Amino acid sequence: MALYLSAEQKNLKSLFANDNRYIIPYYQRHYSWTMEQCRQLYDDVMDAFDSEAGSYFLGNIVLAEDEHDDRPEVVDGQQRLITLWLFLKVIHILHPQNNRLKRMIQVEAYEEEEGGPYVSAIYSDVKEVLDQEQIDIILNKGKDSFEKSYQEYKIRGEQSYYKSSPKQVEDNAAAIYALMKEYFSRLDDVQQSKFVDYFIGKVYVLPIVLKDDDLDEARANALMVFETINNRGMDLQDADIFKAKLYNMSLAAGKGEEFKDQWKALSNRCDDLELKIDDLFRYYYHIIRGKEGIVVAEKRLREFFQKDPKSPFKTGGYEVVLEALKETLDVIELYYTRRTEATRLAAWLQVLGQYTNQNPVYAYIVYLYFHKDATDKEQIEFLKKVLRYCYYKGSTMSVKFEIYNIIYRVAANMEVDDYMVKGIDSWMWKYPGRLRKGLSLLYLYLKYPDQKAVINYKVDKINKPVDVSSLGSAWPQATLDDDLNSLGNSIVLDMPQRNTPVVQRFKSYSNSQIEDVTSLITSPAGFTRKLFESRMSDIEKVFEDFFVKGIGK
Repeated sequence: MALYLSAEQKNLKSLFANDNRYIIPYYQRHYSWTMEQCRQLYDDVMDAFDSEAGSYFLGNIVLAEDEHDDRPEVVDGQQRLITLWLFLKVIHILHPQNNRLKRMIQVEAYEEEEGGPYVSAIYSDVKEVLDQEQIDIILNKGKDSFEKSYQEYKIRGEQSYYKSSPKQVEDNAAAIYALMKEYFSRLDDVQQSKFVDYFIGKVYVLPIVLKDDDLDEARANALMVFETINNRGMDLQDADIFKAKLYNMSLAAGKGEEFKDQWKALSNRCDDLELKIDDLFRYYYHIIRGKEGIVVAEKRLREFFQKDPKSPFKTGGYEVVLEALKETLDVIELYYTRRTEATRLAAWLQVLGQYTNQNPVYAYIVYLYFHKDATDKEQIEFLKKVLRYCYYKGSTMSVKFEIYNIIYRVAANMEVDDYMVKGIDSWMWKYPGRLRKGLSLLYLYLKYPDQKAVINYKVDKINKPVDVSSLGSAWPQATLDDDLNSLGNSIVLDMPQRNTPVVQRFKSYSNSQIEDVTSLITSPAGFTRKLFESRMSDIEKVFEDFFVKGIGK
């Protein structure tokens, strides 16, 4: 059979009161709506009902369907579908005599399905989480159990349900039960029945169904339709699209189950690092750009990986992509580990991390990818070049264009420029702005070449507004605000920040392990104008050595 597309608006009764069991496929994200989205849906439906509007339209859902199977895959719309199913379950608990509601929340099980004879009308195959386990719990949950959840809801308070939770399905079920219980308590039986009829008969969605006798083909086309027409709510992210593509590639190779295990392991590693998989693909993209010598402006991730002739989706199998993602993640893990160590390399990585965008980090990750055996000294030399360029240019996204060249040269095993300049501008120490933390670290580690990375550092002001009244006439009022925000008034600490007068803070500075901090306490008068001017001059000299002369270990 040729591909068939249908799009017919359906109310909830037509959508759920049939033999369909809606499958949330493996490549989808987990259920992530919180009370915020559930409350918004509730308010919108109630506004439509109370205003006696003819109907309420909830938007599109995109389905892929095998013409021989009543289990369509939900390519887009799972958040809404699961939430609507929760509303239906709750309303059935409050109206147990309504058998139509019962038929909408469960279907007769297939022979191979566990948990029969009836199972939930929605099945989540997302393995990284326990969505389906929670759906099964809700399906079998009775009035007493919902009442117990309602009591807990009242104790916790509604606001706590606005946070994401490992038990998001169960939490939302409890919150929806509380909303509907309290709403129905204000209605008589006739009004309640009228609302139920409105909810299942006048709330509409538009299922866009891609049907084929080959589910893989239907899925691929459904994904294409989704990308073209749908850009609302909490839709699929780039990584979800890539996951689906890779899953299809693995199915074609007869290794779908193996892919699921591999992707889950990759996803768990990203979770451990608190790294989004979209960001992992972004790092991978820069590695590919380096390999391919691409130095022009970046494309959107989805555009590159799906359409560009140099995309690994077009040049290799799913195993090639997975292996490269694993290698990229190995490098990122190494970077995350090294930047937390009390080493000289970690000191430079701290300066790298404080730049105001990710572009220099991309360059370092690519360097590690292609130079896995580089010594700390070699890495520091590379970091000095990247940081010299970026910090000299200031806080700007325009550094990315030279970063593209650096990435290319790294991948091609070519020498990277030193980026030394003929002179530096006083803005660096007078008006550091968003670069204040990074430049403060840079000064510390250049001034004291034996200083290892300060673990859990804080960048603080030496003189603060609390000290202004005690500074005296020696400190010109005309420049005071600029002076307080300058690099000369900035210090890297290895202790908590305090807002007490500077003389009191100087006493705590004696406990510091940083020479730059302990050197300040030699002045009983505090941080005077003379000391400030001396510090500004020293910063200028240190920066001139680094940016102009290339001096700095």
